[in-house]
Amino acid sequence: KKTAAKKAPAKKAAASSTAKSTLTVQFNGRDLTKDLFDKTFSDVWTYDFGRKTSEVKKVTYYFKPEENAVYFVTDDGTEGRFEI
Repeated sequence: KKTAAKKAPAKKAAASSTAKSTLTVQFNGRDLTKDLFDKTFSDVWTYDFGRKTSEVKKVTYYFKPEENAVYFVTDDGTEGRFEI
């Protein structure tokens, strides 16, 4: 009779050493937050690009205060911008 091989115990995920953080940029009398960028990106992605936000796994923002604009690049290489 064969015995089943024992499975190794599941490893616990390492505890994150980074505290949760937020970012607020105060510029021209406005508070600009990542949440604002995310909401605006979602609107632009949905209405201007005609795509679903579920398609995006990662988005990188580039804030250009001299242009009052945020540029973005998604994980699939799509680029765009929106004014703030």
